[in-house]
Amino acid sequence: MPPRRSSRSSPKGTSKAQDTSPSQAPTSAPVSWSLADVNVLIDEVIAQQAKAGDGLNFRPSVWTSISACPGLSKPVKGGPKTGKSCREKWKRVR
Repeated sequence: MPPRRSSRSSPKGTSKAQDTSPSQAPTSAPVSWSLADVNVLIDEVIAQQAKAGDGLNFRPSVWTSISACPGLSKPVKGGPKTGKSCREKWKRVR
């Protein structure tokens, strides 16, 4: 009896690195922050400060609205900023 091939292995002659599907393709450019982008983030956080409470702990919806402002949705450098990337950058800036 011939040996059985694992269902996880690639067909002979192809490699997994070459197997790309549209669902795995990157959707946008990586997030990169210029000084102008950081200044816009700081200005937006200050403008939204009343919604934060003690310690500037914003709800996710506030970060989403911050990321939608014109300066961050069409940034100087890198891809568009998301609410999560804005929150993470704010943690590193403050």
